[in-house]
Amino acid sequence: MTRPSEADFMGLKNYFDHEVAQSKFGRASDSLRYAILYKYGGIYRDIDFLMTRPFTGLALAYDFFAGIEYPYCFPCNAMFGCRAAHPVLKKALEIVARNYDPKRAPAYVQDAFKYPGKHGGELLHTLSLTGPIAFGVALKKAFLDMGPTEFGLPIDEQLDGRKDRNILLPPEAFYWTQGMGKEPSSFGWHAFSGTWFNPAFGSNG
Repeated sequence: MTRPSEADFMGLKNYFDHEVAQSKFGRASDSLRYAILYKYGGIYRDIDFLMTRPFTGLALAYDFFAGIEYPYCFPCNAMFGCRAAHPVLKKALEIVARNYDPKRAPAYVQDAFKYPGKHGGELLHTLSLTGPIAFGVALKKAFLDMGPTEFGLPIDEQLDGRKDRNILLPPEAFYWTQGMGKEPSSFGWHAFSGTWFNPAFGSNG
């Protein structure tokens, strides 16, 4: 496997390098996972995501799979898989590039710093700039572009000439958190350790 080139980042390479230099490894990791899976396909999981069942069936059955994160009710980018050059990953790179552009970034990204909380607006800004919120927007836009679906399966041939099989699973599949008890149907659970936003681990965003 060769390293993703600047072209693979679809205009995000300078932003990626800047975030690494600023020790904002959460943002850098978001962009990198999109670029790598868009080029090669595969499965991505956060280091604090514990797998409890094999993903072989999902990988063989679907061209794209992801899960809704409890309790936020949006698709999360901590665990997902796809084929190479999948439209969702292309759209994710496009959305992140748009969010970094002050002339094109939507208000909810630019105004994220106004949100109060433990980490102020910095946390929400990362989530909306490159993280799960950006991923969810990309997923919605890509799926809408693909046309009508039924039970996650496309009815008509897709824009890229394939009949992709895509599925977005409920929280019980991937994000059944440890405090909610055991769920037999879960493929794993997310520890939500937040190391990407913890200076003790060398990352601050």
